[in-house]
Amino acid sequence: VWVDFEVSEGGSIGATEATKILKGTVVPETIIPEVNPVDESYEFVEWTPAIDQPVNVDTTFTAVFAKKTYTVTYEVVDGNGTVSGENVVLENVVHGSDIATLDKPVATPNEAGYIAQFTPSEGVIIADTTIQVTFVKDPSQWANVSYIIDADTIWGGSVLIGTDLNELTESLTASENIPAAIPKINAGPALLQYPRRM
Repeated sequence: VWVDFEVSEGGSIGATEATKILKGTVVPETIIPEVNPVDESYEFVEWTPAIDQPVNVDTTFTAVFAKKTYTVTYEVVDGNGTVSGENVVLENVVHGSDIATLDKPVATPNEAGYIAQFTPSEGVIIADTTIQVTFVKDPSQWANVSYIIDADTIWGGSVLIGTDLNELTESLTASENIPAAIPKINAGPALLQYPRRM
C-alpha cells in the first residue's frame, strides 16, 4: 500500500513523497517526515489517522496543528471586593487574543463608589495569565468637600455623591473637632463653608 504525508494549517513539513510499505504494517519511523509549527502561536496536535496503527489501504497522513491556548484567571489582589461568575477563569484562550476584548467576571466592590480596575488591561495573551483586579474610587461618584473658616481649611476630603451633608457635619463635629455649625454651600455643590466669624 502507498502512504503519503501532509500538514494542516499552521504547520510545515520537510521533503516527502509517496512511499510504498507492506500492507498490514505500521509506517516506519524512517519515512515519517519532520513537521514543525509555522510560528510560536501553533503547536503540533497529532497525526490523523493515527500513524502508529497498521496500514491496510493507501493512506495520506495529516500532521494536525492548532493555535496554542491558555488559561486566564482574574484575581482580586486588594481585598476590597470580589469577582464572580463563569468568567473568573477563562479556559482555552487562543494565542494572541486581545486582553481588552476578553470576557470579564462580575466585579463587586465592598463599598459604594468604587469600580474595578484590571491589570494588565491591554496587550495580547501569549501564556497562562493572571489578571489582577483592584477596586478604586470612581471619580464620577465622588466630590471633594472642604470645611473652611476664615480661609483656613479645617477639614477636606472626598465624599460619596448623595451623602447627606447634615449627617456628614454631625459626624465630623464629633470626630474632627470641627465647630458645630450648619455649613452653607458657597462655591459649588462640593464646597461647604462655615459662616465667617465676627
